[in-house]
Amino acid sequence: MERHFLLGFIAFVGLFLMPFNLIKAQESNLNIQDLTSESINVKASQGILWKISGKGLTQASYIYAVLYVVPRSQFFLHPSLDSVMEEIDMVMMEVDPEENGRDYLFRSEVPIDSTLDVLLSKRDFKLMVDLIDDELTEDSRKKLIQRYPPLILLRQMMVDYCLYRKLGQEVIAYEEYLRKATPEKKFISLQMDWVRLAWLDSHSFHEQSQIMLGALQEREKKKMAYEGMLRAYRQGNLDRAWLLSLDSPDLGDNKHTLIDLKVANWKKALIQQMPTNSVCAVAPAIALPGEYGLIHLLRKDGYKVEAIRIK
Repeated sequence: MERHFLLGFIAFVGLFLMPFNLIKAQESNLNIQDLTSESINVKASQGILWKISGKGLTQASYIYAVLYVVPRSQFFLHPSLDSVMEEIDMVMMEVDPEENGRDYLFRSEVPIDSTLDVLLSKRDFKLMVDLIDDELTEDSRKKLIQRYPPLILLRQMMVDYCLYRKLGQEVIAYEEYLRKATPEKKFISLQMDWVRLAWLDSHSFHEQSQIMLGALQEREKKKMAYEGMLRAYRQGNLDRAWLLSLDSPDLGDNKHTLIDLKVANWKKALIQQMPTNSVCAVAPAIALPGEYGLIHLLRKDGYKVEAIRIK
């Protein structure tokens, strides 16, 4: 559960800056203008469970869109998922949930001359410490004392804050839950740790500290936006969930690099495995919608990808 930046720490302000016609476009097909080609028609991504067939496949495969971690009160599964899991013979995930106890992003302490008390002003450092003391869990304090890089500490702080963990809110990680529920199935990890590591390494400690400070100052708006993303996910509105994630500190200006790398790996792995296995790809919800999302790219490659509706 610790191994991911929380997708939920996203900026609420982005919702109000969206043009009305863009919001309305999510209710129908999205007509996206690519400046280097003709206008491309991308169907709106409504649904969390998708069936892949066609292009010579002798058995169907599936994509199940998930958020990384949610409050227990918001956790739910698609009614058809049980029958899908009985049908398939392979489960595919970004990383192995059994390695949850290992913080794969933490490789070494921040140098003593780049700790947050040095990088931030006294006022800003006090704001952060007071927030930890008043509203967050001991996990955040441990990462501060152990000199975790600022963006890893921020991840923990926003998990605590958005999920009300100080109040004892129980949380569930979708991948961990589904992995435990399917022990008899063949399992493949795409081992995408390196994508996050490359993103983290692209920022100096000073840049990380400024991103962290900005996110903490906007934390209430981000929590409201996270709750909006939960609602969009429960409604199966992946386009809206993606839009709400655009200003996340987890993605920031790197959203195309980070998500496009993930989508490319998902597409490659599915194309390799689907001819011989019936696969269920448990993939991040924001990797599915849009012109460069997994659904459209598979359709563009000749596969039939259709949502399994909740009846």
